[in-house]
Amino acid sequence: MKYFPQRPGSADCGPCCVAMLTSCSTLDDALEAFQERNEGGYSTEAQIKAALGALGFEMSNRMGGRSLLNRTFFEERNDNLLIRTKKRSDRNWHWMVWDGNGKRLLDPLRPSRSRFPSNLSVFYIVTKA
Repeated sequence: MKYFPQRPGSADCGPCCVAMLTSCSTLDDALEAFQERNEGGYSTEAQIKAALGALGFEMSNRMGGRSLLNRTFFEERNDNLLIRTKKRSDRNWHWMVWDGNGKRLLDPLRPSRSRFPSNLSVFYIVTKA
């Protein structure tokens, strides 16, 4: 899975995750799939689901919970997952991807994440439609 970093000063972690999950060539390809974005650029679950759909992918219903989402849980998964963190101090959340084939967590903000985060909230399975 190709990694897409979040642009400095942007809130485009959602489009970065869509680009990774759908094998887009560029981040702009993923951004074009978004019909709308919130003020500040933050992406909602519905906006990401619509963008994935526009690119020929499906997103499952929300699953999981913080007690379930740890390194062992993910390492046992072979599917690609969209992951949402719990809300941050600015009342927004952050999106990341679990690459089921590469068995790695891809965080658009941190290309080399050394620790597995403890603030994961929910996940969605993403598959080709």
